[in-house]
This record gives sequence, C-alpha cells and structure tokens, in this order.
Amino acid sequence: MRVRGTLGPVGDFGHKGICSRELTISEVLEATETTSPGPTW
Repeated sequence: MRVRGTLGPVGDFGHKGICSRELTISEVLEATETTSPGPTW
C-alpha cells in the first residue's frame, strides 16, 4: 500500500510505544492484495 500523509511529532505511539511517529493518512495512492503481510513498521 502506498499512501500520502502527514507525520506527527516525535513521541511514543503504538503497542508499548514502539513507533516514534504517528502518520495521518490523507490519500491512498495504491493498494494491492498480497499473500504476505510484510514488515509492519
């Protein structure tokens, strides 16, 4: 999936704060079906 969005301020987001930023998605550019989920971060 490819998206366009805005990065939020540095902080602790996600499960146990493992993500350093939050993304606010404004537009989905492309989405394709896959059999493998791939990396999640």
